[in-house]
Amino acid sequence: MKTIFDTSFLMECAAAGKSGFAEAERLVEESNTLAVPGAVVGELKSIAAKRGGKKPLSAKLVLQMIGTLGTRVRVEKTSKPKGDDAIREMVFKETEKGTEGEFCIVCSNDYKLRKSLRKKARFLCAKKSGKVVWC
Repeated sequence: MKTIFDTSFLMECAAAGKSGFAEAERLVEESNTLAVPGAVVGELKSIAAKRGGKKPLSAKLVLQMIGTLGTRVRVEKTSKPKGDDAIREMVFKETEKGTEGEFCIVCSNDYKLRKSLRKKARFLCAKKSGKVVWC
């Protein structure tokens, strides 16, 4: 099983001073692979390059977490340049090669993304407080 992270989820957790990776591991009882699409890392770098405000600081914190966690979090290349499209691509690849009843977990606050993948994945969302819940 693979847990895939979106920019919105990671940023919301970081803004509340929490690690989205640790929160997801806490809720997902099975062993799994933590994965971040390269396009999401690109989005985080773009946000981190901006000046002022909380968003660049949160993005920098998430990028540091990805670097610190090393082999526990895999940054995966995809053919899609946008984070949401890259996540869809990863989910479809994972479910195609998986066994019957196998699914991915997608960590995202993006309603449109969740709606488009509802039959292929289960979802975790981050609240403003940093609390992570199944949604």
